[in-house]
Amino acid sequence: MRRKELQALIDKYIAEHFTGDEILDYDLMEDNFSSSIKFENCFPEPQFLLPRSEEIFDFDKIFEQTESETFSEMLMRLVKESGKKPSEIYKRADLDRQIFSRIKLNKDYQPSKDTAIAFAFALKLDLPTTKKLLETAGFALSSASKRDVIISFFIDSEIFSLRKLNENLYDYGQAVLLNRE
Repeated sequence: MRRKELQALIDKYIAEHFTGDEILDYDLMEDNFSSSIKFENCFPEPQFLLPRSEEIFDFDKIFEQTESETFSEMLMRLVKESGKKPSEIYKRADLDRQIFSRIKLNKDYQPSKDTAIAFAFALKLDLPTTKKLLETAGFALSSASKRDVIISFFIDSEIFSLRKLNENLYDYGQAVLLNRE
């Protein structure tokens, strides 16, 4: 796929998915804005309600129910399920063996967001699985971030080239995936 064709597809994807930097035409809004509306009436008075005793949360129970794989555990499972050698995965993610070993040996390892994204590319994960992997590391792909929307485009389009991703992130003035750890 040619670079201009790819950028046209990215532009379309951004237009459909990006929710940040919304442009508001304030002049148009002022023309249509009724002067009879008082600012004070736009927002209701805050009501502070205390939960009834039966609505008090049992946080221990919530944490037990939501406890799942850590990033390290999920990554190791995905590597195993891929059928690829671990060395092939971390090289494809453009990471060295030391970082991979730290992740493998420490089940509570907290990677950077870029490291998690690099592994998602290396494993050629679909978007829902990528989001789950990022969630285990405490991150998300946000539609309010143009960078995240571009990353989502590449995953959705099954273009798992970190080089192409970085070229396009750079072209759109976004931070490239470089210093992941």
